[in-house]
Amino acid sequence: MSAEEAVLLLQRHERARQGRLRAKLMQEIRRQEEAVADKAARAKARAEETLTQALAARKIQSIWKGALTRRHVKKLREEELAFIGMVRSISAALCSEFASFSHHGLQCHNHIS
Repeated sequence: MSAEEAVLLLQRHERARQGRLRAKLMQEIRRQEEAVADKAARAKARAEETLTQALAARKIQSIWKGALTRRHVKKLREEELAFIGMVRSISAALCSEFASFSHHGLQCHNHIS
């Protein structure tokens, strides 16, 4: 093997070694970028989950406050009717309470007296 062929062989091997090192470095950079992207995606998912939980909590609160307000208004209406002497009979009041909680839609045929 001549000196010129030996130099060409060494250059080829050195370029191949540098190429392998460059490929390994680029692979490591890609892994780091993917890790950062995955971390950002997980953070975004957590933020969306938190936002969803906040919206769900707000919806539950609004439904509950509405139920409490309706209960309060019903009580005020009954107190006003009692004050002016137009109280419903106990059986009619119980019938309306039963009908509101009935799962089967049973009807009560009592009338207001």
